[in-house]
Amino acid sequence: MPDGYTYDPVKRRYIKPNGKVVTPAELRRIGVSVVDSSADALEELTARYVAGSVSFEEWAIAMREGVKATHSAMAQLAFGGKEMMGARQRGLLGSIIKKQYTYLANFALKVESGQVARDDAMAARARMYGEAGWSTYTESTGQREKHAGAGEERSFLEPDADHCEECFDEASKDWQPIGSLIPIGQRTCLSRCQCEFEYR
Repeated sequence: MPDGYTYDPVKRRYIKPNGKVVTPAELRRIGVSVVDSSADALEELTARYVAGSVSFEEWAIAMREGVKATHSAMAQLAFGGKEMMGARQRGLLGSIIKKQYTYLANFALKVESGQVARDDAMAARARMYGEAGWSTYTESTGQREKHAGAGEERSFLEPDADHCEECFDEASKDWQPIGSLIPIGQRTCLSRCQCEFEYR
């Protein structure tokens, strides 16, 4: 978050230096900016590997570091900052990163063995590891709201994003018990999903 912003753990909202609450739309823009920057960096890193300017080992290590940094940043954004990350929050983040490392290790193995071609498609695929940070944000937000007493969730469509059929289907269901709807990142559009949940 920008300097001077604080977090109200009761309202579960960020507060600007002028005392105004950060709106959901503003928070979304911050989160999307983090995800886009990470995706750009991982794509650029992989393009450099494809071009031969970094070794496989350098690429693999930097990808792991980028994945960890992205998901850590998005979890912290959802939970109110690093200082709000207690054992429960760190446990959730740890499980997410472990799963992402498994995906990444499989990708790296295929790259090293030549099953994945060193081309632009590889760079585009690497980008998805940054985009996946959005699902960590939405999952962390859901856990935060459930712990605070929310019992229902509703999926809504980002107006400026492209959506798959599952996203439209989930949004049409309106309010459902938390955990009933298909999580962001597990729908047909995968890491490119830009949907979000509301809670009550």
